[in-house]
Amino acid sequence: GGRVQAVPNSILMNYGHRAVSAWMLGMRVEDLAFNFLFGLYLALIPYVAYNYGRRDLDRITAGLRSALLLGMILMGSIGTVIYVWPRLFLGIFHPSQETAEMAVRAIRASVPSYPCSVFLILVGAFFVGIGQALYGTIVQILRSIVFRISTAWLFFLWFAPRYIWWFQFLAGLPGTPVALALVALLP
Repeated sequence: GGRVQAVPNSILMNYGHRAVSAWMLGMRVEDLAFNFLFGLYLALIPYVAYNYGRRDLDRITAGLRSALLLGMILMGSIGTVIYVWPRLFLGIFHPSQETAEMAVRAIRASVPSYPCSVFLILVGAFFVGIGQALYGTIVQILRSIVFRISTAWLFFLWFAPRYIWWFQFLAGLPGTPVALALVALLP
């Protein structure tokens, strides 16, 4: 949590305290979508574990597919609503106009990464369910720390402040092939 957030916050601080506030406000609004996804994550783990114990690969596959579909539908629906009407949700916090504008850009840059987030989080639940939590941890460390911090820093160096928010989207992309590679390594 806090230490992981400190590095992107310090990068964003180069644009002033409003940039950090905007990112944090955007993340609070996005929690509306992610809370449902984490509920699916928590439900999928015991389902996969039980069926893994039974060696019922068909049920595991069906459960993972169903969770992925439901996750995509929920995140896609909620993501669309917060993408189209971000100010409605930001209004709860009464941000300044400048902070609100940055938060809108942050939300709109992050929402396109939702399909990757759904995949990575639910495949992480699959890994935990089959007793390979290390694989899920590797994927999340790469996505949340390595890729996120690297892209935030590169965007800070190469792009105008208006585009810094796209680091969230790009941080999720490399995690997908890593997760697929780890699935392929399973016996």
